Amino acid sequence: MKNLKLLSDAARLRSQQIQISKQQEMNLQTRCHDLQKEALDLQCQVEALGLKLQKTMTELDNYKEKLMNKSNEADDCQRKLRKLKFQSIIFESRYTRLLKEKEDSLMTCQQTYKTLQEELTAKERQEEDIKRRINLAENELEITKALLSQAKEEVVTLKSERCGQE
Repeated sequence: MKNLKLLSDAARLRSQQIQISKQQEMNLQTRCHDLQKEALDLQCQVEALGLKLQKTMTELDNYKEKLMNKSNEADDCQRKLRKLKFQSIIFESRYTRLLKEKEDSLMTCQQTYKTLQEELTAKERQEEDIKRRINLAENELEITKALLSQAKEEVVTLKSERCGQE
């Protein structure tokens, strides 16, 4: 009887162990199924990320190409800007020289004008002086004519008086 009890206890224990093992097996199968499902989800995510990466790489290549084009355009613009700056310096130098020449010419013209103005003023004074002298000379001539005429009359009078006395 003791043997049977031991056997019965052993069987119960074994049954409990089997039940526990079955439960663990079911848990492991559920866990395995969950992990397979999770692995499948991860595989889908990896594929989606691969497609996204491929799309991103294509966009990156497009942006690199656009960057190269813009870089070339920027280089062209910088060359044009340098050329324009150089031309600007040449034009500025040329126009500065021309402006200096024009300013010098203007100064010369102004000096010539001032000199001519002074000469004109002097000539006008001389003309006024000559006119005044001519007027004085004409007045003196008139006076001299009048005196001459008077002297002639006196000569005639004296001649006639002398002739009358003789």
